Amino acid sequence: MRGFTPTPERADSFLGTSSRDGNSEVAARLVWGFTILEMVVYVAVLSILIGAVCAFLLWAVRIQHKTEALGEVNSSASQALHQMVQEAREADGVYIPTSVFGSHPGQLSLRTSKYIPPDEEYTYIDFFVCGDQLCLKKEEQSPIALTSELVEVQNFQVSQVGDSVRITLRLAAKTSSPRPEYQAVTELTETASVRIP
Repeated sequence: MRGFTPTPERADSFLGTSSRDGNSEVAARLVWGFTILEMVVYVAVLSILIGAVCAFLLWAVRIQHKTEALGEVNSSASQALHQMVQEAREADGVYIPTSVFGSHPGQLSLRTSKYIPPDEEYTYIDFFVCGDQLCLKKEEQSPIALTSELVEVQNFQVSQVGDSVRITLRLAAKTSSPRPEYQAVTELTETASVRIP
């Protein structure tokens, strides 16, 4: 069929019909292919389908970014808060002179017999904001970051409630994008019973 140029006469002979029986228009249409109206409808339907698939994929990517940001913030906050509460419960007491209560950035200093250096009876550990991370510092050691590099501390407050300390920690995902799918903030509050001398 190479070099075949459909004409009504050739269409009649190709399909075995005759232009005399009134089917030449149908036969020519079958040989010629789609009409312009059919092509416009197909292109419109295809465009709508492609648009719907692209919108769904874009939505899925945004949800993934939001889920990752929330997961990182929640994980960092819960791990840091858990460690602070555990250390506070196991401590001999809160060390008031270096603790900062009721404001951001707060500091929680604990007197403990858990990490005693040689020739000492007790030692101190501190929880504080260093840069934009929450850190733990044991006596005679460098600070250790408790929160991920991907989050920043927006609020760290310690307050006394009777014989307990209440710790409030708010973390946000670090991002330079103003888009909401990259934003994530969580705030957790926990209370631990400790000895306050």
